[in-house]
Amino acid sequence: MKVLVTGAVGALGSHFAERCVQEGHEVFGVDALTPYYDPHPEDIFIQADFIVHFAAQPGIASSVLLETYVENNITATHRVLELARKSNNLRGFINISTSSVYGVNADGDEKVPATPTSLYGVTKLAGEQLALSYFREYGLPVTSLRFFSVYGERERPDKLYRKLIEAIAEGHAFPLYVGSEHHVRSYTYVQDIIDGCMMVLNDFDKARGEIFNLGTDVTHTTGEGIALVEELLGKKALIEEKPP
Repeated sequence: MKVLVTGAVGALGSHFAERCVQEGHEVFGVDALTPYYDPHPEDIFIQADFIVHFAAQPGIASSVLLETYVENNITATHRVLELARKSNNLRGFINISTSSVYGVNADGDEKVPATPTSLYGVTKLAGEQLALSYFREYGLPVTSLRFFSVYGERERPDKLYRKLIEAIAEGHAFPLYVGSEHHVRSYTYVQDIIDGCMMVLNDFDKARGEIFNLGTDVTHTTGEGIALVEELLGKKALIEEKPP
């Protein structure tokens, strides 16, 4: 199969692209490599059997402007969908979403109403529904996958565990907001996430028009995670407490 992967250089898209190559698929990678989204040639999209849309403005940092989230999570998604709609042989469009669409309490199934609390979650939900609207209106074969707290190799530099490991290894302070050590997450290893993506890719007809949570029901607090990293590295973190 010919698989187009947007965000192919990213922390998650790169793993998926590699797995596709390992399984014998022909992969086309698209990545802006800058904060500004750059439209790409239509013939790449039209030739693909599947489009897997990882590209997005990630994270919940307060320094990221709303305009940036809208451009990269809604406008860019719309451009890709418009190109996909022109394809005569597209077998599936897999939209990558996030548990952040659920908001503060992401502990239910896919039937729980989405109540995002961050600009990231709001714009990812909008992009997700935009993709599904193409399924409803045009019959575009779309599914959406909501990832839960992915960790593992190639983590983004702004993610907690990468920052923690670097802080301990380099001997500098690690900022921790008061109370955040009690936050609970269902952390999901990146290769398990990719397993789920491949299941959808290889049996897409069962996923058409659906939303799936990809994660685990095993939970840990941030404090437990920090303690585990300290144990593995054999060194305590220099915690610098910050106001909530």
